[in-house]
Amino acid sequence: MNISNWNILTLNFAGAEILFTNELKYYSLTIAGVTKTYLPGKGEKFIYSVVSMDTENTRRTNIGLAAHKRPRNALISHKSLLRANLRHRLGKFLVIVYYVPTKKSDPGVKDKSYTELEKPISSASLLDILLLLGDFNTTISDPTGIWKDIMGRVTP
Repeated sequence: MNISNWNILTLNFAGAEILFTNELKYYSLTIAGVTKTYLPGKGEKFIYSVVSMDTENTRRTNIGLAAHKRPRNALISHKSLLRANLRHRLGKFLVIVYYVPTKKSDPGVKDKSYTELEKPISSASLLDILLLLGDFNTTISDPTGIWKDIMGRVTP
């Protein structure tokens, strides 16, 4: 199983479906969390089954889930958190795609965001497999450059 998380610019343009699906296939991804999708509406889009949530239909959806096989069961979402309860041959598989507000955001908004993340994690069974994906808007600073080989040339 290949799993990834992508912070993308947008999926809201002509041809995005084909480009995105081709990239998922190229990397043989089974599950991919995506942030900054900017897809209008909610529901499944594309052949690869990208699930995004935008209950206010504002075209400002920040999160989505791409799965090779159609995601089953209910999706629970709010503005910065998408939770998918999937099944695998050994039991339950809980996938959470999460977007943390940036450093410039109000501290109260960030605290509320972390509280929302705590709920599904604490309610998961110890027997469930838990996968947490997302954009945590954190900065990793290392003056020795130890992370350079791991994270690539786009790191600060």
